[in-house]
Amino acid sequence: MNLWLKTLEFDTILEKLAEQALSQRAKERLLALEPLRSESECRFRQQETSDAKRILESLGTPPVTEMAGLEAILEACEKGAVLQVDALESVARFLNACRRMKQYLERARERVPCPLAGYGAAFRDLETLHAQIDGTIRDGRVEDHASALLRDLRRKMQGTQDAIRSKLENFLRSQKAWFTEGYVSQRGGHMVLPVKREFRNRFPGRVVDVSSTGSTCFMEPHAVAELQEELQRLALAEENEVLRILYELTGLVAEAAPELAMNRENMET
Repeated sequence: MNLWLKTLEFDTILEKLAEQALSQRAKERLLALEPLRSESECRFRQQETSDAKRILESLGTPPVTEMAGLEAILEACEKGAVLQVDALESVARFLNACRRMKQYLERARERVPCPLAGYGAAFRDLETLHAQIDGTIRDGRVEDHASALLRDLRRKMQGTQDAIRSKLENFLRSQKAWFTEGYVSQRGGHMVLPVKREFRNRFPGRVVDVSSTGSTCFMEPHAVAELQEELQRLALAEENEVLRILYELTGLVAEAAPELAMNRENMET
C-alpha cells in the first residue's frame, strides 16, 4: 500500500468495512478495494451511494443473509457429494433471501427510481428449487410426505414400535416385582426393561446392557425380538430412502449451481 494511503489509514477503513461482509469472498473483495482515479467513476459511485442511502431511508435495511457456507456447498455438489439436510436447508434459506432481496429492490424501483434499484432484475428465478427443498425438508428432517415409500415405512415403524412398547408394558404390569423401575428404557437402539439382577435368570429374554452398579439388567424379552428385528429392517429401509431423496435434491442443486453462484454474486455486489 502506498505511503499516502497508510497515512490516511485507508487499510483501517477497509478493515472496518470488511467487518460488515456476510461471506469470505465479499470480505476479500472489500479488503482489495483501491481508491478510484477517474473523476467520472468517482461521481458515478457517489451517486450510487446516495441512491443506496435513499433506498435505506425509504425501505429500511435490505434482507441480506449469511453466505459463508454456500461456496462450500456448491463445491461439494461439484465433487459429487450428497448434501445433508443442514446443507439443503442453508440453500433454501439463501434462496428465500434472494427472493426477498429481489422483492425489496422491486419496491425500491417504485419508490426510489434509480439504476441501483434495477439490480433486482439480475437475480435468477429459482422458486421451483426453493419449493422442492422447502416442501421436502423441515426442522432438520426429511418430511414423511417426501415420498410415498418414506411415508409408508415410517407408518410401519411407528406401528412396530407401538407393538413392542405394548408388549413391554404388559410385562411391567404382570411382574412388577421383577423390575427396578416401572417404565420402558432404551439401550443400544432397543426398547428394554430394567430387570432386577436377582430376577435375571427368570426373565425370558436377553441382556442388552447392565447398569453401572450392576443391580439392574436392561433386558429384551424373547417375545419382542422378532418385532425388534423388523423395526431394524424398516429403519435401514428408511435410511436408504432418505438418502435417495437427499441425492435427488442434491442433483437439483447441482443443476442450479450456475444460477446459485450468480445470485451469490449479486448478493455480494
